[in-house]
Amino acid sequence: MELRLDKSEILYYASEYNADYDKPICRLVEDVKGRGYLERPDLLELSIWQATERNTHRIVKNRDSVVEEMTGLSLAAETDEEDRINYLCDLHGVQSTVASAILHWFHDDDYPIYSKPALETVGVEKNHCMVRFDDWMRYVLFCRRIAKENEITMRELDRALCQYSKGQSA
Repeated sequence: MELRLDKSEILYYASEYNADYDKPICRLVEDVKGRGYLERPDLLELSIWQATERNTHRIVKNRDSVVEEMTGLSLAAETDEEDRINYLCDLHGVQSTVASAILHWFHDDDYPIYSKPALETVGVEKNHCMVRFDDWMRYVLFCRRIAKENEITMRELDRALCQYSKGQSA
């Protein structure tokens, strides 16, 4: 993985990102963090936001109690990294992109969203829905390092990676 953007470029692309796109999820953050878990409507909203509406028919198959339990385990501070992503991917309709978005938005630790546009920006080809833990964790550590080195938030980095990719494909 390699990021070819310096801090000023990261901040530029992050500022070009349409922040209105995030509003539906921003409205959920305080409630979800306060509860410590997602409810099924939260999971559906996040899936739609992540442009994976095709999975909503699978997500509704999850019982409310299962969504609350699995997301609660995943968001708990004492849960290890591998279990966090695995608990989420055990839910019907949740694959690596949505699972990483849950951690990105609702976990106290910094997580990037494992999305195709962001991965393309750092030179990783994502051609499948699920990912091996080692690959995901390598991406998480890479993004944490970039955010720390550039003194930016993970949200700023994620916005920049997605926006840069959009600009390259236009």
